[in-house]
Amino acid sequence: MGLEKDHPRFSARSTMSTPSKKTYASVVAPTVAVSAHATGDKHATGDKHATGDKHAQGDTAASKASSTNPKGPKGQKSAGQKPAPKGSNGNKKNKGKNQASTRNMNAIPTAAAAVAGSESHTILFHGNCIDGWFSCYIAYSILRTKGALQMYPIAPGQPNTWPSASALEGTHVFMVDVSVPEATRAHWMARGALSIQCIDHHASAVEHWSAECCPIHVESCAAIQTWSHFYPALPIPFWLHQIDRMDRWDHPTEDDRCVREILIQISHKPVHKRFDQAIQMTEAFLTHVSTHEGWSQIVEKGRVILEKKDAALRQTLAAGRTVTISETELLAWRLPETWLGKLVYIMDNTDQPFDSTEASHLVFTHYPETDVFINYRKKSFRVGGGKNGMAMEQQMYVYSARSQSFPLTEGTIFRGHPTAAGLSLLVGEAPFFPFLYLD
Repeated sequence: MGLEKDHPRFSARSTMSTPSKKTYASVVAPTVAVSAHATGDKHATGDKHATGDKHAQGDTAASKASSTNPKGPKGQKSAGQKPAPKGSNGNKKNKGKNQASTRNMNAIPTAAAAVAGSESHTILFHGNCIDGWFSCYIAYSILRTKGALQMYPIAPGQPNTWPSASALEGTHVFMVDVSVPEATRAHWMARGALSIQCIDHHASAVEHWSAECCPIHVESCAAIQTWSHFYPALPIPFWLHQIDRMDRWDHPTEDDRCVREILIQISHKPVHKRFDQAIQMTEAFLTHVSTHEGWSQIVEKGRVILEKKDAALRQTLAAGRTVTISETELLAWRLPETWLGKLVYIMDNTDQPFDSTEASHLVFTHYPETDVFINYRKKSFRVGGGKNGMAMEQQMYVYSARSQSFPLTEGTIFRGHPTAAGLSLLVGEAPFFPFLYLD
């Protein structure tokens, strides 16, 4: 085993590289947000924490939602609404038309334009995840006009964060950026769910579906696919391409990383049962990115946050350890032969939760020879405690894994994307816990 406890490259103070100048015109047509304020829907929420599943390759892809529905009509697939009419600007007629066209064709159409219906929907989305929240928001912009709507942030692979089957009874279930096993879907249907649709892009979720109706498409993030599903007639706005690069960590720019700091704050709100704040902050973001000045303000605000975060992360990561995988680790951690000789940077961040994605970026920047970055933390949570039961405390190890190109999910228990995966193992149930210190 190769072990290095001190990492001088993190000890030295380093700064972010100076960004290249970017004109607003170089960005795909900006979007303008048409406010869709909450209409008194009761937003339900699950528990928190989602392992950071990220990246793959490619750019855009229209989704193909899969339905499970032996009981009645499939969940509504809303047709794309027409953008608002192009406007004029007095004597500046042509200029006004061009500006209005650029803005409106990328807008999320106002939900108030639709007539409220009587269908009930439930959106299940990846909690604590930018892609998950924006997928939910896009679906919300349409489904809230169909009737009652509830939304649950959940964590893939953590059933304790999933709603009960009774909570889904009488509703059309729409999963975005998450998927659950077939047995779970069958249970929900048996208990009264009207239909189940899914838009997801995590490669490991393919095993949840038969080949004939698999809705998993890894070419783009779930938010882009959700947009294409609900707004097929509209072009994909530039901020969704940013989210795609961030989520799949597909060559994100420094500006992307700065904007990500703003969007992370929004994505955490629903997990803490603050849906109204999340919606308001999302609409404020969309309004800001509709202008050059507003977009620049968001980037610079995020840059300040990112610089502070990176300074703290560099100090934290200095305590990490590097392990060159030998036969000993292969056997103890049940890894495939492809891991032999790989250099793995490991962090136990139980006492100091941090942003795994940004941490991995710093590790791969300072230590380009590193093949894999893994951090894990031990967390406690309570289960049960209903009317006739006692609450019990359970513990689990939650892992996040990132690689530069090495396939993390092949032959391992990691789930997610090939180069960004996660894992949750319950203490007392899991047969082993990989990447912990070996005596």
